[in-house]
Amino acid sequence: MESVGLTPLQAIACATVNGAIALRMEGEVGTLAPGMAADVLVVDGDSAADVTVLADRANLRSVISRGQLVDLDRPWPTRAPISGEKVANWAVSVLTSDQIG
Repeated sequence: MESVGLTPLQAIACATVNGAIALRMEGEVGTLAPGMAADVLVVDGDSAADVTVLADRANLRSVISRGQLVDLDRPWPTRAPISGEKVANWAVSVLTSDQIG
């Protein structure tokens, strides 16, 4: 986030809205809207000010995944890979802000 000069909200958008575009799944995932497949995290902290609160499981207060409340006392749910999700493997160098058009 800091390497490319993104705000916390821009970083979250990169992981959600732009992530859906990179996976060619826009219109299916990436935003909270009717008909979209979405996971919702409720955290103790302000992710708009400090995105690192999302990286610490201790900050999770509630999670809704695939429309179901997740029992946070159980091990993390597993999932199958999404087709095309290995986008990171295409990068040959670290993305920097001067590369963003």
